[in-house]
Amino acid sequence: MALVINTNLSSLRAQLNLNKTQSSLSTSLERISSGSKINSPRDDAAGLAISQRLTAQISSLRKAIGNAGDAVSFVQSADSALEGVSASLLEIQSLAVQASKASQSPTDRGLLNNYVLTKKQEINRLAEEAEFNGKKMLTGKIVNAEFQVGLRSEQVIRLSIPLVSAFNIGNYSTTTDNTREFAIGAARQGELQGEAPINFVQAQSITIRGVSSGPSGAIVGIREGESAKSIAEKVNSVEAQTGVTAAATTYVTLENLFGADVGGEGQKISFQLYGLNAKVFGDQGGDDQVSNAVSISAQITDDTEDGLRDLVSAINDQVGVTGIRARVVGIRDEETGLDVGAIALENGGVNISIEKFRNDRIPGAGEDPASIQPDKTDITVRGINGSEFVVLEENSDTDSVTVGGVVKFNSFKAFTVTSDAEESTSLFFSGSAESGSQTSNFTSLSSVSLSTEETTKEALLIATSALDFISSLRADLGAIQNRFVSAVTNLESVVENTRTAQSRILDADFAEETAQLTRAQVLQQAGIAILAQANTIPQAVLALLRT
Repeated sequence: MALVINTNLSSLRAQLNLNKTQSSLSTSLERISSGSKINSPRDDAAGLAISQRLTAQISSLRKAIGNAGDAVSFVQSADSALEGVSASLLEIQSLAVQASKASQSPTDRGLLNNYVLTKKQEINRLAEEAEFNGKKMLTGKIVNAEFQVGLRSEQVIRLSIPLVSAFNIGNYSTTTDNTREFAIGAARQGELQGEAPINFVQAQSITIRGVSSGPSGAIVGIREGESAKSIAEKVNSVEAQTGVTAAATTYVTLENLFGADVGGEGQKISFQLYGLNAKVFGDQGGDDQVSNAVSISAQITDDTEDGLRDLVSAINDQVGVTGIRARVVGIRDEETGLDVGAIALENGGVNISIEKFRNDRIPGAGEDPASIQPDKTDITVRGINGSEFVVLEENSDTDSVTVGGVVKFNSFKAFTVTSDAEESTSLFFSGSAESGSQTSNFTSLSSVSLSTEETTKEALLIATSALDFISSLRADLGAIQNRFVSAVTNLESVVENTRTAQSRILDADFAEETAQLTRAQVLQQAGIAILAQANTIPQAVLALLRT
């Protein structure tokens, strides 16, 4: 190696290494003092860009957590108001049950009706005044309200709350009220003496599309001659799929029971009655068979309530067997314009059949029984649809009749019912499958009245449906609230994981940096010592100059 003075290569190399050590020492000191691995873009340009993006994400996620938390409070406030609506509906339902007893006087009904009115007003008040942060919650204006719960614009949870005033909640219903001659609920005259026929129901399938059924709906098969009660039970069995319930009623009136020219001591009416004890036909689950008939026999003296009392009592005495209740009702006589007495028979949807009807005039004092014509007076049987009637003629092939019931469909939301039968054979709805579905009709809570026994029954049905609607709405809000809570939990987890990823990029590892600092300090001391020695090398030239 050459011995030179102008260029001390060893010193230069020592300085270079010492500068590197000084830079490493400075970096370690900066990282330890700041706690950050990246203190300027030159430390890690890509890492700095990534960390900045992660910082923005964390900030947005924390805002989304706040949004979801506010949404939970919003939903809770709406639910609190709905709880008040539900309490008022429970009161109305309870009042309707209380008003259902026949012993209520008009004054009592008036007081109960006034109380119902205040409850309806309270429901309207809650619907109008419930708000959160100045925003009305139950006025129907919350439609697809968006709550941002993520970083991207599509990461939202939408919320809708319908109007819940007394005018907008209630019962949706439709009834099998086909009024044609051959229709469910019509009276069907027997063709064989002493043999009641099946009802007019034809085999068909009905499709129910309700709140829970989806576009395809639920299909219910109906057999020929099936009772309204059995049909209602089938509809109720798929309630979970449709949200639609059904109730059956059979109603028939026996009119013109007393002839104006009867004379004598009145009339003796007798027949065999079937209700719950009715005939069971093969298509209803077994071989054709007949249960024990109930024989009804009573004397009537005129067409007033007193004159028909014995016949009504004879029928009601067998209610435990037949399930048929009887009462006197007034039927308008078109010729005289006056109400005349008739007997109404009703039950919960089972067919009502009469067989072997007789209507004999009772001879008066001194009158020869042999001279009495046995068929002096016939009666008219009218089904619930009211469109047609059947005359029972004793001692003929038309001495029997069967009246089917009707089915009323109910739901707290709109629905449709469609029959696949043609109009000429459907006997269920007034329209055919081609003419469209039977759409439900809405009756609002605002129309509820306890003024009469009939309106009280309707009030109970409407209040129950309204309560179901509010319960369903609260369940929906509860599910939405759970979604918001779940979103908060998920967002907090995402924030934690994002912070962890950011920490790996930004935060200094003190164990590593301390080791680097110690190494740099040792190298610095060694470098300074070596540089000092490297700077003494040119002094060796002096030894050559001395010689």
